Amino acid sequence: MYAWLVDLGGPGALFACLLAGHMLGDFVFQTRAMVANKAQFRWLLSHVFVLTLVQILCLLPFWSLHVLIGGIVVGLSHGVIDWLKVHVGCRWLLPISNFLMDQILHMVILLVVWYGILVLNGGSWFAVPEPLWPALTRTSVLVAGLAFNIHGAGALVSMLLIKYRLGAEQSDHVSGQGKLIGILERIIIFILVVVEQWTAIGFVIVAKSIARFKALEDKSFSEYYLIGSLFSVLLAMLSAIIVRVLI
Repeated sequence: MYAWLVDLGGPGALFACLLAGHMLGDFVFQTRAMVANKAQFRWLLSHVFVLTLVQILCLLPFWSLHVLIGGIVVGLSHGVIDWLKVHVGCRWLLPISNFLMDQILHMVILLVVWYGILVLNGGSWFAVPEPLWPALTRTSVLVAGLAFNIHGAGALVSMLLIKYRLGAEQSDHVSGQGKLIGILERIIIFILVVVEQWTAIGFVIVAKSIARFKALEDKSFSEYYLIGSLFSVLLAMLSAIIVRVLI
């Protein structure tokens, strides 16, 4: 199989680090308070600061002035996109559509910054020896995939449930433990798909269903549970397949 980013060498490793920085900054180190209060400038600024810092740390293996500027550009542009989403966003679109548009814009910025660094750096990769490029690429893409499955996929699941008016009705069933179970489920399935252990996925789903066996007798909850669980599993599998294609 052609490993898209690995076969690009240094440029592929650079983009993988940019991708990991975005996923960690947006889906791991963005707190609930930042998400809920993003309309307030100080909370938006704190999110931008944290994301920029994480992005720069992920780019340390390629350290140079151009790379530093690239990390700052990614952070600032992220803040602008988030501000526009909150204050000007397409209110006629469903939340899940706004989320996807937001992430597409962030990916476009990553590609633009990546290309700009390539042009300005002129092929110099500084602190990264060539033999380490494949390992750095694979590690960064795996980190990006895992980061997405922590809160990114969870946000999409919540938006889908709200679309079908299941979120509010079943809010009592969604405890902190339930959300943690969903995160662990996605991470385990993600890892199983990456290492091609497809048959083990069934055991994960069965184990989760056993814990909810009696609650599934309630028709409304069973629908909520099935839609949420199946979509969560689908996102974990799709993200893992994308990771396998890249690395």
